[in-house]
Amino acid sequence: MPELAEKPAYVLAVLPQFPPLEVHKQWIPFVERLSKESGTDIRLKVYRTMAQFEDDIVNGVVDFAFLNPYQAVVARKAQGYIPLVKGEERLVGIIVVRKDSPINSIKDLKGGGVVFPAPNS
Repeated sequence: MPELAEKPAYVLAVLPQFPPLEVHKQWIPFVERLSKESGTDIRLKVYRTMAQFEDDIVNGVVDFAFLNPYQAVVARKAQGYIPLVKGEERLVGIIVVRKDSPINSIKDLKGGGVVFPAPNS
């Protein structure tokens, strides 16, 4: 009897933006469809913590990942991950100041400093 060729298996990691059960419920339909249409075995990996997710990316544990722009840069530097799909919209952010701040315009920041809410912001 000839041996059956196994389908390739890949792991897709998803950024833990919600509890693992919620991430699984939201992503499993996409993963099942992708597996079916690509003829490969895609396995969803969900995480309890951001640290676990980031460790897997930095160590090259997963084949594909859904992540934010900062993590894409980290993944590229650490393991050579490359973006396959990205949106067409430019990244946009907001700058907030206290109501009584002397800063009223972006021009008021010239020569000053900016503080970010997290190291990866």
